[in-house]
Amino acid sequence: MAFRTAGICMPFLMATLVSSSRLHPQHSVEMLTDIVISVQEYVRSGCVFFLCPTTSEIRDSLLLMRLERSVNRQGVLAAAVSTRTIDQAFNCRHNRPLFVSLFTDPTIQQSLIQLSSTIDISEAKWLQFINLEQVEEYFGKMYVPLDCQFIVAQPGENGAVTFTEVYHIGKNQRLMTFKLGEWVPKRGSVWTNTTFYTRRGDLQGVSINAAVISDGAICNITEMRNNKPVRVEGFFGTLWNALQYRLNFTSEFMKPTDGNYGSMNRRKWSGMIGMLVRQEADVAVGAYIMTERLLQYVNFASPMGRTKIAVFVRSPRSLFETSWDSYLAPFSIKLWVAVLCAILVLTVGLAVTFNIGRNIGNEESGSIALYSLYDSFIYVFGCFCQQGHERTPRSWPCRLVYLTAYLTAVVLFAAYSATFISFLAVRHTPLPFKTFEEMLQDGTYKLGILNHSVELNFFDTATEAVMQQVYDQLILPTMYDAPPDTLAGLQRVCDKSKYGFVVDSTRAASVMNNVTCEIEELPHAFIPATGTFVIGKHSPYRRIINSNLESMRRHGELGWLFHHAMPSMATDTSSSILPKVQIQEVLPVLVIIAASLVVANAFLVMERCIHRLVYRYRHRQRLCQCDARFVNSACKTVK
Repeated sequence: MAFRTAGICMPFLMATLVSSSRLHPQHSVEMLTDIVISVQEYVRSGCVFFLCPTTSEIRDSLLLMRLERSVNRQGVLAAAVSTRTIDQAFNCRHNRPLFVSLFTDPTIQQSLIQLSSTIDISEAKWLQFINLEQVEEYFGKMYVPLDCQFIVAQPGENGAVTFTEVYHIGKNQRLMTFKLGEWVPKRGSVWTNTTFYTRRGDLQGVSINAAVISDGAICNITEMRNNKPVRVEGFFGTLWNALQYRLNFTSEFMKPTDGNYGSMNRRKWSGMIGMLVRQEADVAVGAYIMTERLLQYVNFASPMGRTKIAVFVRSPRSLFETSWDSYLAPFSIKLWVAVLCAILVLTVGLAVTFNIGRNIGNEESGSIALYSLYDSFIYVFGCFCQQGHERTPRSWPCRLVYLTAYLTAVVLFAAYSATFISFLAVRHTPLPFKTFEEMLQDGTYKLGILNHSVELNFFDTATEAVMQQVYDQLILPTMYDAPPDTLAGLQRVCDKSKYGFVVDSTRAASVMNNVTCEIEELPHAFIPATGTFVIGKHSPYRRIINSNLESMRRHGELGWLFHHAMPSMATDTSSSILPKVQIQEVLPVLVIIAASLVVANAFLVMERCIHRLVYRYRHRQRLCQCDARFVNSACKTVK
């Protein structure tokens, strides 16, 4: 383990035991050892370093040696170091070292003040032995961040020691205290059961600077006042509002001048990331991809979930074409031939069994001839169409033919229906390409991407040859006209021909309902990633925010917020989209039904016309016959 003043600070714990000029006279080496070991066990430190003042007397050095040996005998690694080397690295075999100072010395106090102003001491835990009247004075020039555990040990009566935790909620805020426990001779230490994050759970209205931009349902600025955001919604906006309520703080929302998420250009960060790096803001409220490069400059909040940087193109199936052969596609040609042969065989079988039975005198011998070859074909075809019949044959051979026809029809109908429904429901979009390599080979598409975004850094700093070619050939030519936000980029996919858009799939899904065409995600052209929002390296609120995020995750609050802030994501994911069958896809069925109705009505009209013609013809014949009879009778009368 290492602790450095420059760069990233190695987590360590420092306990400083100070009295006015000497240790409390009641505290022997054995008592001090017990106190140090108690603190070391409470904070779970790996080893102990005793700080030596710059100028110390011989008896003080001897005391340090005795205490060091006593701690070593307890099985804890211990050593003595000078305050001049406190900013150097110290290695510990286990987790965090514990630094202990036994003397009141201005050099030690000055070293701590300098460390608190030059590095992030929130990576350290502190214990300081001090008199009651010295606390405010000692911490007058020292800033103890919210996420730094700084414990003060105060001597009491009969050799007892009270442990008190001190911290500042924010800079220029008053010193906060909390009683952690006490150490009593012969009984040892008793510590509070209140957890660290519970003790820090109330920020007492402190103002936190939060950088925000509008980007669909991810985070949306809904109210501006004096050209400054004052209210945000969307998933991350709602999540931030929930944290604000839980932790009791206020937000000072800030919008970057370029209105972007942020990317590195010429060794400088832009957008919201630039505001965090310059310490203008503590948090950037928005969806960010967790990358190793970004981690060098900011901290990530607790992961919100898995996502990916994907490529979106317009679906080639925006207009569905009518496929007349799709109704024959569920069965192969050979299977259709087999079905037809089965109908013919069953037709012949029904006619033969019925007529043979009548001739040999079975149950059908006394009935009329119902099952001619033509009638048998109609009956068997009705079985395959799942239709019933008015009469049932009485002979068992004919009934077995019927049973065979129905069983065959049921199996075929079930198989055909299942396959045909899958033809209508399952989407097989004929994409022009599916991977970055195929996109490069096609060469006709251009890729848009948000300018000054983290996604852009995936490509402009890529080391893989394919990603470099994608950036040089497909992305770079469109950078002069980069879309301002995710919705504008996806809408360009609809408006422009052969245009793709690269974006975080979660942000894309949050605005997908607002685009005017159907957009498809390339299945194999993506970069897997983890999404969350970011917190500044300097911010003392990272640990308390992450603790509350994990608590919200365990209690289901994150899922509830996600469902209500982004309903399109909760219901329209790629694995749960309910396909919609277009009218063009069932047009053949509608045409057949309409044609059947037309033909049936045409036959009806024809039958009516023929019936009228026949009726008139017969009526005329009857009239002619009557006239002939009348003439004949009249002739006979004249004669």
